Amino acid sequence: PPRSTPKPSSAASDVYKRQSLNPIFYLNRGVIFQKNGIDPLNDFNKAYHLDNKNWRVSKSLSNYFYDLGNYKKANKILERSYENDISNYIIGMDYVKSLVKLKKYELAISTLKNLNILPYEHAGEGRDLYSSAYIGLALENIKKSKFKSALDILFESKIWPENLGVGKPYNPDERIENYLIYYCLEKLNLIDRA
Repeated sequence: PPRSTPKPSSAASDVYKRQSLNPIFYLNRGVIFQKNGIDPLNDFNKAYHLDNKNWRVSKSLSNYFYDLGNYKKANKILERSYENDISNYIIGMDYVKSLVKLKKYELAISTLKNLNILPYEHAGEGRDLYSSAYIGLALENIKKSKFKSALDILFESKIWPENLGVGKPYNPDERIENYLIYYCLEKLNLIDRA
């Protein structure tokens, strides 16, 4: 979405100038601005300043920075929001997503283990984050030639924990995991080349 700040039309200028002490006012106005190509950052910041414990406000502000590629800033906001309510799996998933982008795989994995994502239709995001975190951690170990550790991580990545909100399909796509497992076994000279 464009981040330029076009001048609001005269009809919208009253809304643009309006002030409030209600964070939801700024959140909603920011969302409307964003949908109309107007930069919502000032309103998202104002909403966050008024109520940084409101997860919807935190999510909107962090998504703004995440979409710009500023994963550190998004992570800082999400970490605070997640610590306010560790039972909020929506913020928890966004927090894990920012951790994966920052390559903090171990923290992402431990956070995922504590999340309880409710099942919903197309609930594959929790599993995707799980795979990304485990594969990222395994690749870090492979780069350091820690093939045995990488194998343990890769075998664990193929587990389908119930708390991720989605069950294991009949025939899951595990080609990346299987390739990396084979690669590690080969490096450890555990492949029989008969």
